[in-house]
Amino acid sequence: MQPFASVLSSLTPAQESFEGTITPDWLQGRTLFGGMGAALCLHTARKLTGGERPLRSMTISYIAPVSPDAPFEITPRVLREERNVTQASAELRQNGTIATAAHFCFAKDFPSALSSDEMPMPAPRAPEESDPLPFFEGMSPSFAQHFDMHWSHGAFPVRGAEKGDNLVWVRHKDDVSDVKESAFIAMADALPPSAISMLSKPAPLSTLTWQLNILDPSFETEDQWWLTHARVLHAANGYVTQESRFWNSEGKIAAAGWQSVAVFG
Repeated sequence: MQPFASVLSSLTPAQESFEGTITPDWLQGRTLFGGMGAALCLHTARKLTGGERPLRSMTISYIAPVSPDAPFEITPRVLREERNVTQASAELRQNGTIATAAHFCFAKDFPSALSSDEMPMPAPRAPEESDPLPFFEGMSPSFAQHFDMHWSHGAFPVRGAEKGDNLVWVRHKDDVSDVKESAFIAMADALPPSAISMLSKPAPLSTLTWQLNILDPSFETEDQWWLTHARVLHAANGYVTQESRFWNSEGKIAAAGWQSVAVFG
């Protein structure tokens, strides 16, 4: 298997783009794991923006699959740089087709009279007391072998649950301490959509768009564990709206996001 940090470092500069290939262990079905695609786009955008301004928000559109059969290229751009905010984009293409389009907002801290946090961490079981999701060769998505996922509350996938509402500890198995920002982005997409817990039999799912706000850009946590609360807000006509929140091991809110997911079943 190719470690996460190794995937990032394997990208090679090519004029205004970066080129790379993926190994089968990072696939989600027949395409590149979406969290890895987002992380690669962020990694290349940082080549232009530098690391001074923290990541505050990102929006990802998944447009076409990325296969391991051909190289891909990622083209980052700085769209606008102001006194406090830098807007950047990155497009991942394969065989001339845009597969992933990403937009990032990097911004400095500045004084504000506002301070509020209405997203306290739920009361989970500890990671070691939670139920690990097994990896089944040939059944589980290949990329899942790179992560530990321990269910604190909620239903495992394909259990016919009444609600899609899961509280899960997630972490990279590899050491990602040198690439914490990109690693967090990949981790934040590792869980299967909560709607899959509501299904009684397997069905294909595909994320269309993903929006994530970063609330603590330090990306510090103990033993790489992050608590994810992912829940279905609405499901109808083949489409699901999911909300996700992320806390570090000390209970500090790290990020909040939303996904639009197509469910073919």
